[in-house]
Amino acid sequence: MKKQKQETADSIENSAAKIKELSVAASTVTKFILMIVFADIAINVYFFMRNIISGKDLDDIVKFAEEIIRWGIYTIMLFSVSKMFKKISEEGTPFRDHSVKCLNTVGILFMLNSCVPSYISGIIIGITSSFENANFSVSLDNIIIGAIFLLLAKIFSYGCILQQESDETL
Repeated sequence: MKKQKQETADSIENSAAKIKELSVAASTVTKFILMIVFADIAINVYFFMRNIISGKDLDDIVKFAEEIIRWGIYTIMLFSVSKMFKKISEEGTPFRDHSVKCLNTVGILFMLNSCVPSYISGIIIGITSSFENANFSVSLDNIIIGAIFLLLAKIFSYGCILQQESDETL
């Protein structure tokens, strides 16, 4: 019986070490992706300014505004996920309240990203010309991805309860 408990403890220790290693790697990858996102935003700003100076039409300006909003939301998601992986690497378990909050945040942001950029560009077009020319759309794939993240948050919430019970019994 004592040997079995020791093997279980060793297995848990190995799993925690692997979780920490993977979380550090995931945090590093998300920071790298953030650098790419910032570079893309900088390139878009450059082309936007060039289009304004050369007197391009309103469609280019609206497309740019839509992309900046979309990438801004993605940036917030990546910051949140990077912070979550950092906390997981520090604590050694993903089943904590901060992970649930992060997954909820990412799910809601995905859902917002499905419609907010389009609505804002539609409003810009409506204000500058007429609302007849405005195009409002919703991205179903982002809504589905957001719903999946929200479901994962519920699963992680249950995992938090189990983790807490496990910590209390040990």
